[in-house]
Amino acid sequence: MNTLGIRRRVEKLEKKASPDRARGFTMEELCRSIWRNDKRRFIVLAQGEHQNLRYLIPQFEGEDAARIKTYRAFRAYGAPAAGYLRQSRE
Repeated sequence: MNTLGIRRRVEKLEKKASPDRARGFTMEELCRSIWRNDKRRFIVLAQGEHQNLRYLIPQFEGEDAARIKTYRAFRAYGAPAAGYLRQSRE
């Protein structure tokens, strides 16, 4: 990857990490980020010393199921949903 490509990726990550928010991130947003990156890691955290996070697991699983259902519906009708799952994660 060239320097311009690296610079663009860094800028994109900076926008994701701090999209002009003065308030910061909520605990749910941070947990959702961990869930999307590594579900097993989040479940291990919730079963270990952070058991108060367990209530978020059914919510995140439901959101994933709804997103997959919508994706499959788009695909069943031949709609161009190639980037749908990727865009909904951001």
